[in-house]
Amino acid sequence: MYTPAWQKTNAFRVLRIPAGASLSEVHKATTSMRRAILLDAVSTTEEDVRLLGEIPRTEADIRAAIDRLENPTQRIHDRLFWFHSLDAKASGCPSGFDASVWNHDLALREIFAAFETGFDDAGIWAYARALRSWQRGVSDDDYWVHILGLEQQGDFEPAAVLSEVDELRYKAVEFAAEPLVMAGRDAVVRGNAAAVRQILVTLEQLADTGLWVSAAQQYIASSAVESFRKVCREAHEDFSSKVVREQNAAKPNQSVCEAGLARFRADIEPELRKLILLLPPGYEGAQEAHEEAAFFLSSIAADFTWADDLITSEKLYEEALKLLLRKPGSDVKGGVKGSQ
Repeated sequence: MYTPAWQKTNAFRVLRIPAGASLSEVHKATTSMRRAILLDAVSTTEEDVRLLGEIPRTEADIRAAIDRLENPTQRIHDRLFWFHSLDAKASGCPSGFDASVWNHDLALREIFAAFETGFDDAGIWAYARALRSWQRGVSDDDYWVHILGLEQQGDFEPAAVLSEVDELRYKAVEFAAEPLVMAGRDAVVRGNAAAVRQILVTLEQLADTGLWVSAAQQYIASSAVESFRKVCREAHEDFSSKVVREQNAAKPNQSVCEAGLARFRADIEPELRKLILLLPPGYEGAQEAHEEAAFFLSSIAADFTWADDLITSEKLYEEALKLLLRKPGSDVKGGVKGSQ
């Protein structure tokens, strides 16, 4: 399961302090952690949330954590993604504890719990549910009023201003969804079309949680389109470089062109079908993929003229034009026409 580096090295996590800690509490925790490091007495506890991975706690890591807490933008980001109550076993909101903050902690624990399940069929929906809980938590005005209060009362200099808090609020769900998005990119790299499609469908179900969803879908799908473009261009270069563009070379060129066309049928068309199947509806990259395939096919058509096979050349030009003009998604079920 992908865990963002910024989550592993969350300053509050490194120093083992609650997200609502004041500057004086930060200094006290820093002294205590440095002493534990010198005595080689640092151990991992339940408060560290082990499933997030090992916690780097060298002197350099402590210094980096302090630097993050001295920066208002980074401080409120780390505060958003850590617990105000480190008691993971509490059965209900502690007396005197802000309810909006408690709900935030519960939603964050739900997200971390979903980390353990991974992104199989059940796990991906558990994560989607966790993101919805998270959205509800970070949509509570009272939570952000509390965060501003911590900034004003915690003696941090400079304190975060309203515009910085608003920007973080706007991106809160997007940040929490990063593991899901990166899992989609990884599935593209591994060629796992089923996983890519499942993640894109899951994101579609989360469309009402913000504009970040569309950007995430584009980010995942763009890598698939780029991978397809690379396959097309490598195949084109391999084929086209073997064509002899001289008179009286028709016979050897015929076999080269036929091999290029066979490469298109065996590799490019199937990859295009798979790509269109996994892309989200209306994604502009689908048209880019059609254009890339059409360019490859038209180049084969052009080279067939060097084989003195004008009939095949004309047919392939027509097919390339149809491919170029075809609406993305119209060939998903039946395959690319002309592949027989």
